[in-house]
Amino acid sequence: MARIDLRNCTIYLKDGLAGTAASAKKTNEKQTITNDGGTGGTFTVTYGGEETGLLPWNLTPAQLESALEGLTTIGEGNILVTGTAGDSYLCEFTGSLGQTSLSMMVIDTASITPDGDEVTIAETLDGGTGTAPAQGNTSLTIDTIVLNTLDTDLVPVGARFTLAGEAAATVHVVTARTPTLTSPTTSITFTPALGAASSSYSTGAVLTFAPNQVEITIGDGDLKYTEADQYKYDLDRGELDTVRRGDDVPMEVTTNFTFDQVASGTGEAITPIEALKGTGAASEWVTSSTDLCEPYAVDMVVEDVRPCGGSESSTYTFPDFRSEKRDFDLKNATIAVSGKCNALEPTIVRGV
Repeated sequence: MARIDLRNCTIYLKDGLAGTAASAKKTNEKQTITNDGGTGGTFTVTYGGEETGLLPWNLTPAQLESALEGLTTIGEGNILVTGTAGDSYLCEFTGSLGQTSLSMMVIDTASITPDGDEVTIAETLDGGTGTAPAQGNTSLTIDTIVLNTLDTDLVPVGARFTLAGEAAATVHVVTARTPTLTSPTTSITFTPALGAASSSYSTGAVLTFAPNQVEITIGDGDLKYTEADQYKYDLDRGELDTVRRGDDVPMEVTTNFTFDQVASGTGEAITPIEALKGTGAASEWVTSSTDLCEPYAVDMVVEDVRPCGGSESSTYTFPDFRSEKRDFDLKNATIAVSGKCNALEPTIVRGV
């Protein structure tokens, strides 16, 4: 039995999420109403064959927004108006009308004084046009999603990804998605914001997804693992003759520790037990096994970073770990877990 002193360690529980998507950030339709000299009178706005009432030439952006939301062809929550009363109004279509190329609103300015032609409307930005990601973005519209999950185009909240073209390779974490519960996922919100591109981002830049993970900072404890071999001894007329390998024996792992902090990267309340079982906040985690029909498993990674560093530090990976017994004491911040790996031995990298 081998033993790891966990006092200098961090444990990562990782699922098996992998896959890609394409970025296709889209824009909302924007149309601008501009007053270039009108000093009195009223005008109307028509959209989809439905017309507002008479609107004062110097109404506030909020009043114009309310009038446009009153049209059944637009509706509440589907337009945002900003600008300056009596001067310029930027009308941005949102909600169910967002990210779509729309027809132009029509204005009737015959009652505007002094001439009636001082108020005009123009398309500021065609909606729905895919544009490349940009530095500072914290959301992306995505498509062409292919994940190794049962629902292959539903991006899990908590999913980690990198974006092709980012100058400094950064792992971003999904904090929200649209739609919230159904697939396919059409847009994601994430942290941190995109950094500068190496040259320029392109529409369709590839997102590469990495496993979800929980990071557990250890206060004290230990981890023990047992490797076992099974041999068959053949006899020749009652005397030892030859030896053959028997059945493989899965590696057993037992750990007991107190933890200082648990972090998932997305801020949601997720416990190590949820990560081990694939329940609660980890209910959308993907088994680390390549066979999705097998019982749920995670990779347990132990980073043993010694204060002196160098060759004294090590990383142990216990693949496809299935916990068989779990004891979680929240009050005392202690965890005791035992189970087996679908592997004969851990992968050990020293001097990291």
